[in-house]
Amino acid sequence: MAKKQQNIAQDAAWAAFLKRLHRLFDEGKTYDELGKMTGTDRNVVWEWMHKGKGGKRVAFETMRDRLLGVGIDPSEFFDLNSDYSEYTKVPWLEATASMGGGSVETSKSVTAHLAFRTDWLRPYGKLSGMVVINASGDSMSPTIPDRAVVLINEEDKIPVNNGIFFVCYGNGENSHIYLKRLRMEKPGKVTHLISDIDGYEMPLKPGEYFEIIGRAIWFGKEL
Repeated sequence: MAKKQQNIAQDAAWAAFLKRLHRLFDEGKTYDELGKMTGTDRNVVWEWMHKGKGGKRVAFETMRDRLLGVGIDPSEFFDLNSDYSEYTKVPWLEATASMGGGSVETSKSVTAHLAFRTDWLRPYGKLSGMVVINASGDSMSPTIPDRAVVLINEEDKIPVNNGIFFVCYGNGENSHIYLKRLRMEKPGKVTHLISDIDGYEMPLKPGEYFEIIGRAIWFGKEL
């Protein structure tokens, strides 16, 4: 579900939740009892009911449990078969992308996982297409520093001029993987791999193997 659609569903769920709180209160439930039903306390419930704020944008799991607590079926608002987890664990691959002379470390083995907020990740593409790799070298500095971990969307293989991509380039067994900025002279035709540190443009030679593995969308680095 797109983020806009999810927000619409959550707005509707929140409105129904508040309406149910007021109805239960009118039927004799105390603020303390409503707090226990919704996993919070009387002060928070009072804020919700009288100011209408404080609980609208929450994780799906939280909203689901609140709805269930006051007797509302969450499936009235959400597709319960969809992944609404607050965090997505993205595979951290052994693969190392060179930002210099090229790396041959292309293992797809998963060494660990990094957790990203699902609502932040969704706009970038399918969650199943996300991986994290290691970056090595300083040729993409200061944009991406040496030893950074980089989030890659392997579903996004359409080249974009000036975009940074995880690519494989070379000749047979001499192919290497790189994390470079792309230069395109015309739509769909990549002609150079660019290093940010000095602007060097590596030309793609005719006949050489070239493949886009995915697009870089985020990086992080230990200080």
